[in-house]
Formats: sequence, C-alpha cells, structure tokens
Amino acid sequence: MHFVVCAKQIPDPETPPSAFRVDEQNNEVVPAQGIAPVLSQFDGMAAEAALRIKEAAGDDTKITVISMGKESAQAAIKQVLAMGADEGVLLDDDAFERQAGFVTANPHLRGLFVEAGEVAARDCPVLVVGESGTGKVMFARGIHGISARRGGPFHTLYCGGSPTQVEAELPQCLLRAAGRRLGHGSGRARHRGTARLAVLDHRQGRADRRR
Repeated sequence: MHFVVCAKQIPDPETPPSAFRVDEQNNEVVPAQGIAPVLSQFDGMAAEAALRIKEAAGDDTKITVISMGKESAQAAIKQVLAMGADEGVLLDDDAFERQAGFVTANPHLRGLFVEAGEVAARDCPVLVVGESGTGKVMFARGIHGISARRGGPFHTLYCGGSPTQVEAELPQCLLRAAGRRLGHGSGRARHRGTARLAVLDHRQGRADRRR
C-alpha cells in the first residue's frame, strides 16, 4: 500500500487573538509576527492513522507527505517525516498563484478555472453556488485575485440577518468595495474592488457573490 498524506501549515491555535491584525482594506487577517505556523492538527491525525496502518501491515507500506507552498512549507513536511513517513514532496510553482486559489487534477474543476478567468476579465455580477465547505469563498477570492480589481479591496456582507440590517449595511459594503466611505464624497475611486454578498440557504448551502 502507498499512503499520501497532504500536510499544510496553519496559524498556531495557541496564538492570542490580540496578536493578530486585521487588514481592513483587503478584509483579511494578518498573521501574528514572530509566531511560526504549525502543522494542521487534522493533517497530523491523518499522518498518525497512516503510520498505524503501516505498522500493522508491514514493510510493504509506504507513506509520502506532500505540501504546497514556498520554502516555509518544508517545516510541515519535515514534521511528518520525523513522525515516520518515508518521503516528502514540496510543490512550489508560481503557476499555482494563478489558479483561483485551487490546484487540482480534476478535469471538471480545471474547466471551472478557465471559466473563472473568462468571468474575471468581465465587469459583471458572479453567482457562485455550492454546498457548505466546498470552497465558494476561496473561489470568489480567486476570481477577484486574477481580475482587474485585484488591487482593490475585497469586502463581504453576510446577508443572513434581518432585511432591515442588510439594507442598512449594504451601502457601506458597496462603497468600501469601491474604495470609498460614506461621507467622503462621490468621486471616482482609484482602486475599485469586489463586494461579496454571502447568502446561506440551509437546504443547499448557497453563496451569492456579486461584483
């Protein structure tokens, strides 16, 4: 048997919330400075499961650990190798940065990447539909990241609240995505961005992202 364990680094869960900083322009959390990322506990559990099976099955079982990223991702590979994996592979290519946040060999998803590139080149609303946890947010960010608006902010408005609350918050969200704020004039923004409107359907897990 040959097991392949995917390993990735995440921010250290023990990091105090006060150590993180929020980039309001891009609506992103900036990792804490001076605190190294750690191996995801779920990937560590997967490695332990593979090692237990290998121990029971014998010497014919092989474990390969794979991670994707720059040189810093080598730490995750080395940790799993230290646990007992047989070999490690680091995937590092600038092309990965241009695939809307996903890397896959699935032909259907590769087709979606092509469509994402076509949509990103246009100035139009985009609807992303899928079950919860399938990567809708990452896909929306990927479209933003390869569009002409990538230099602008990416703001999200969760529309699961009351209609009155959504109606009150929507203008501010749209203005911030356009690079402006309420009360700061109506001039043309220098860096137009993306506004993502997230709608949760409990039956189908839908997310609506509009630009």
